[in-house]
Amino acid sequence: MLQEIHFNVDFAVYSLRLHFSDIMTPQFGSDALNGVAKIPEDEVITQIKVKASSLRIVSLTFRTDKGTTIEVEGKNKGGNWYKIDLGPQERLVGLKGFLSGNSNLVGIGFKIWGPENGMRQANIN
Repeated sequence: MLQEIHFNVDFAVYSLRLHFSDIMTPQFGSDALNGVAKIPEDEVITQIKVKASSLRIVSLTFRTDKGTTIEVEGKNKGGNWYKIDLGPQERLVGLKGFLSGNSNLVGIGFKIWGPENGMRQANIN
């Protein structure tokens, strides 16, 4: 289960790492992590919203089954919102970052597993 979201955010989301109960994903993006958001212990992610421009990930919003909202929001207000809904039994299990030549986070992929459909990856880039 996802426990923490580690990030570096200023103008946009520069770096990201997810910490699960049994593993931590690699850090995507080269900037040092400057923040952490904790997921309440008995809650699971049911929706992810990503605001992205052509050059960067601007903001991330995670919603849980109990209504908790966790926002990682950059100062940049441009870009388009993309929504990823997880099914009732699906779980967020991994992360993939897409980087520019200078290691900026320009796209993101969420690995999602469910008993009905197995593994899938939802990419925003």
